[in-house]
Amino acid sequence: MKYKKIIIIVAILASLLLIVLTIYSSIPKSYIKFMVAPNEVTIQIDSKSYKVKNNDIIKTTPGEHAITISQNEFKPYTENVDIAKNETKNLTVVLIPLTDAASELLKDPLVQGPIESSSAKNRSDDLSIEKLYNPILSILPIEAKLYIISSCKSMKTPDDITKIALCIEYKKQTDIPDNDLRASILEGIKSRGYNPDDYEIIWMNDVYQG
Repeated sequence: MKYKKIIIIVAILASLLLIVLTIYSSIPKSYIKFMVAPNEVTIQIDSKSYKVKNNDIIKTTPGEHAITISQNEFKPYTENVDIAKNETKNLTVVLIPLTDAASELLKDPLVQGPIESSSAKNRSDDLSIEKLYNPILSILPIEAKLYIISSCKSMKTPDDITKIALCIEYKKQTDIPDNDLRASILEGIKSRGYNPDDYEIIWMNDVYQG
């Protein structure tokens, strides 16, 4: 009799478990895969917060959700996303650093995938990663009577897509001594509110002669 009761209890528990699993499987579910930089961020989906690393997936419900991605020393990012039932939404976000320490976190090899993906996506609307990290791009090229300043690929750090160089090329010969001309060009950059020491300077005439 005792064993019969045990069997009945086990059968009831199994039935309850089956019911729970059936109900759970019938609940609509959706997922968001986060490709983020820096590698560790705080994600807020509506009113719920999560600690997330690059490539983590969070389960949520279908429908529209307000998502905020944040981290100390970075500018927060907010986006509304609409997710269909059983869909896995890929969300790629590279936060904008507000300090040098934050910028260093974006050199982590673990986040180069999101950075490259975000850069390619944003180039179509003129919001490239290069422009985010190099505000001087908003005034380039600078064309003067004797020279032209344009952006070009860094020779020192060619694999860092957040870095650019300033390529400076003389347009014509002049009697001004070369050192004086270069100093004048650099002062011209400073007068526009940018520090030339922050950029790799490539004197194109030296490159041609080399």
